[in-house]
Amino acid sequence: MLRNIIVLLVLSINICHAQYKNSVWCFGDSARIDFVNGMATASSSAVGSRGTCTSIADSANNLLFYTADDPNYNNIPGYIRRGTVYNKFNVVMDNGDSLISLAWYNEHIIIPNPANDNTFYLFHVGINSDLHSGLFLSVIDLNYNIGLGKITIKNKPLVDSVVFTDAIGGVKHGNGRDWWVVSKPIYVGATSLIPSDTFYVYLVTPDSIHAPMKQRIGYDKTTGLGNFTFSSDGSKLNFVSYGGSMQLFDFDRCTGLMSNANIITDSLPITDGAFLGSAFSPNDSLLYIIKGVYYPFYLLQYDIYSQDMDTIAQITGMQTVVNRGRSPGHIRLAPDGKIYMTASYTDTLGYLYFPYADSCYFPENMYLGVINNPNVKGVGCNFNNFGFYLGGKRTYWGLPNNPDYELGALQGNGCDTLTALKQDPEIVKNNLFVYPNPAKDFVTIAFSKAVRTTCNIRLFNVLNKEVYRQNFVQQKVTVPIANLAKGIYIVEVSNNGFKEYAKFVKE
Repeated sequence: MLRNIIVLLVLSINICHAQYKNSVWCFGDSARIDFVNGMATASSSAVGSRGTCTSIADSANNLLFYTADDPNYNNIPGYIRRGTVYNKFNVVMDNGDSLISLAWYNEHIIIPNPANDNTFYLFHVGINSDLHSGLFLSVIDLNYNIGLGKITIKNKPLVDSVVFTDAIGGVKHGNGRDWWVVSKPIYVGATSLIPSDTFYVYLVTPDSIHAPMKQRIGYDKTTGLGNFTFSSDGSKLNFVSYGGSMQLFDFDRCTGLMSNANIITDSLPITDGAFLGSAFSPNDSLLYIIKGVYYPFYLLQYDIYSQDMDTIAQITGMQTVVNRGRSPGHIRLAPDGKIYMTASYTDTLGYLYFPYADSCYFPENMYLGVINNPNVKGVGCNFNNFGFYLGGKRTYWGLPNNPDYELGALQGNGCDTLTALKQDPEIVKNNLFVYPNPAKDFVTIAFSKAVRTTCNIRLFNVLNKEVYRQNFVQQKVTVPIANLAKGIYIVEVSNNGFKEYAKFVKE
């Protein structure tokens, strides 16, 4: 019965809740691509960033707003670089300047508020900065300024004084409505209080951004530049870093936990080429990685399901043009089912120019590379190094760090939403309370009025598995939860045939 209630609620929520799309990309030097009906069309934006950028569109593919690093960061005293939010008309949003970020490549991600179709969370990090390190939150509200929006909360610290990796990832919860947001600190020495193999996993629900779960998994000693990529179904998370670390994890969209760490490489000398970006094929069987910081550069293809998990196939090397160079940056899977690779113009020594001179317009920075058939293994994936013309605009190393806003709910596994659970209207309400929430070692379950008959308490995890049971006859009871795994739990209290439900987060 409980499972049926959950499934029905999830289906109704998914039908009614607004849908968003990753169908408009704003990046580089005024570049923009609109993906509609399987077609990619070049346009223009106000972005002037070598890297960090994000964007979000509505269900009709209309741009809502986008973010990027301030194009004038070099002129800011103290070299404190900032982020900017632009409205759909390419104008800085009301209160949309001076967001903490440091002009790297993957510092922003936009997450819709599951409770409100007009508000959005912008998670952003400050890296490599003693003054502005940590993970921050800003809130965008499109109810203001006739739909053009306003930043109502800006630079709110979520984690302060921890230097985070230049990487934030986001994926929908198994219920198809809530969200998981993932980030991690960098390695700052053996005495670091927060090891760099610690993942901070935030759950975003209609009522809260919950305190992060912290999970240690994978390889420590990762450097500051990195990239998170979720597979198309959200079941795998890949992390690559500038220092040559490539790690692949299984990700549970119900619990937010990672498992089965596959450390493909732990580090590479910079002279051998570091990793800058990665993207899964649409069918999630292949992983593409950019390798190289100095010449030569490579696009690598990794077969996830090969029996030889260490085999990496080289697809092609980037070729140097006389007196000019092309340095590849990030790659992203696009709504048209192709994978796009950005690149920057460099000199023949590999020096990355930012900002470009007005005279610096070359094919090297006016085209994106395209993997046309990314599900095909080997050279049949059909990579074209100069596959998409940006309509006269230019690109650097960054592409939008957008999650898959259209990813649906997991079906038939019982996790589809504890956070959406409601009480049956026929149940007699005893005003059930659970506190503290989040909780660590103990949780108190209480009624607002006296209970004179025996009640039965049961706790269920996100897989709908019973993990605790107890009878009591009193107004409140304290339950030990120290041995439970981190995550969300449902409390079921039954009394004389009536049942009430509540939830809490174990941290």
